[in-house]
Amino acid sequence: MRYVSNMFSSRWSWGAWMIMVCVLAGCGGGTKPIQSVSGKVTLDGKPVTEGIVNFVSAGGFAASAPIKDGAYSIARSQFGSGIPLGDYKVAVESAPPPDPLAKSSQAASNPVQIPKKYRDPGSSGLTAKVEKASKPFDFALESK
Repeated sequence: MRYVSNMFSSRWSWGAWMIMVCVLAGCGGGTKPIQSVSGKVTLDGKPVTEGIVNFVSAGGFAASAPIKDGAYSIARSQFGSGIPLGDYKVAVESAPPPDPLAKSSQAASNPVQIPKKYRDPGSSGLTAKVEKASKPFDFALESK
């Protein structure tokens, strides 16, 4: 009986060690370098007052940031201080319409209408290659 008890104890400890090694090995190599991203968005040469910019990678990662007075910044994401390095397709959306029940100053704002082709990352033609120490990504949109 003693042999059986030692055998299970040995097998369980061996299994526990193997699980721990697999878990630790899987956790070590998953960190990707990241970089904050910022820039300006214009439509027909004028700053987009409000909107949203979306970055979408081929691997399925997506991040977005609000555009305010023509500028945007993605300083934080699920990965930390920025987005993973790599190639991105970019889309720009109009700001949502103002709440009609909001105070008159907010309801009076007239959001810029971004042309339809820029709202889809697949058709916008806008791209960004995020690299270590990337420069700002400025997007000049045209209504025609």
